[in-house]
Amino acid sequence: MHGFKEDFAEWRKSLSSDEQALLLKKAQNQYDKKFRKSDDFTKQIDPEKEAAFEKIMEKFMETERDDYKKEVDMKVPDYDALKFKASQTDFDWSLTSRITPIDRMADRRYYFAKERWLAAGEKGEIYGPHSPQMETQYLPNSNEAEHQALVDGFKLIGEVTGMKVEDIPPVGEPFPVEIGVDMNYHTALMSEKWDEGMDMKEKIKAVVDLRKTWVSNVEDIEKDAVALRDFFRSAKDNKMPGKTKADIMKEVWKEMKDDSGKPLPALDEEALAELAKEPAVIEGEVTSWGTADVLYRAEAIDSFKKKYLLGIFDTFEEAEKAFESWNAEYEKAREGMIEERAQWSKQQQAYLDEDRVAQDRLLKAIEEARR
Repeated sequence: MHGFKEDFAEWRKSLSSDEQALLLKKAQNQYDKKFRKSDDFTKQIDPEKEAAFEKIMEKFMETERDDYKKEVDMKVPDYDALKFKASQTDFDWSLTSRITPIDRMADRRYYFAKERWLAAGEKGEIYGPHSPQMETQYLPNSNEAEHQALVDGFKLIGEVTGMKVEDIPPVGEPFPVEIGVDMNYHTALMSEKWDEGMDMKEKIKAVVDLRKTWVSNVEDIEKDAVALRDFFRSAKDNKMPGKTKADIMKEVWKEMKDDSGKPLPALDEEALAELAKEPAVIEGEVTSWGTADVLYRAEAIDSFKKKYLLGIFDTFEEAEKAFESWNAEYEKAREGMIEERAQWSKQQQAYLDEDRVAQDRLLKAIEEARR
C-alpha cells in the first residue's frame, strides 16, 4: 500500500487542474442519474495519463496476488483444532424454565375496550380514555412562579369541582399526581378543538369532564370483564344434575325469536336425540381459561434457545412441577443418548482399527499436509 501511495501521488502531479476537477466531479456524482446522462460523465482525461494509471493499478494487483499466494502456501491447517476445541468445551445441554403470568382480566378488559373502540370508529367518533393503568406525573414546583401557578390553577379547579389547594407541597418539593396513561392523549385531542375565546375556567371544566368520562369508561369495562368471568364460573359451579344438552337447547330455543319477533320453528328431533346423549355440563368442558383471573404459562428452553410449551396452569406451583417432571424425563432420555453415542463411537473405532490400510493412508496424508 505504501508503494501504491507513492506511485499514485507521483501520477496525480501529472494531472492538470481541469483534469483533477473532472475526476473529482465524476467520483462525487458516480451514482447521480442526471450526471451520468450529462456530457461531463463521458469526458476523459489524456489517454497517456489514463494508461499510466492502469499500469500503477496492474503493478499493485500483481504484488497483492503474489503476497496472497505466499501467505496461503505458508499456512498449514491445524487438523487437530476441532478435536482440541471439542475437548475444551463442556457444552451445557440442560433445560431452563420460564414461567410467565397471563393476566386474563387484562385480556377481558382489552376485548371489551376494543369492541367499544370499533363501534365508535364506525360512527366516526373516538372512544374516550378508558385504560385503568395509572402513571405518576410531577407538576412543576421548583420556584415561586411555578408554585403560584399551581395555587392559581387549583383555585380555579376548586371553583368548578370543589377541590382544595392544601395538598400542594411547599416550593421546591416534588408534586406527584396520579393520572390515567391515556388521559394526556385525549386531553391533547380535545384541546385542538378549543376556541380561542375560551377562558381558563372553561378549559379546566372540560378536563374535569373528560376525567369523569375516563372513570365511567373504566368502570363499565371492568363491570363487563367481571361479568364475562362470572358467566363461565357459573357454568363451572352449576353441574345441573339430570339435565342434558338437549334440555338446555330447548330452553334457549324457547326464548329466541326471529326477525319479526315470532317464535322460531321447532327443533329437529334427530339433532335433539343426539344432544340428549350428553350431560348438560361435561367434566372438563369448562376450563380455567374462562374462569381464572391469572394463569401461568410454563415453558422449557433448551441450549439452542428452542422453546417447548408445557402447558397453561392455574398456579405458579403447578407450572413449576410441570417443568420438573418434564425435565426429569428429558435428563433420563439424554443419558440414554449419551450411552448410545459412546457405543457408536466404539463401534466406529473398531472398524478403523480393523482397516489398517485405510488408517495408514489417512495418517500419511495428514502428515504430508503438515509439512
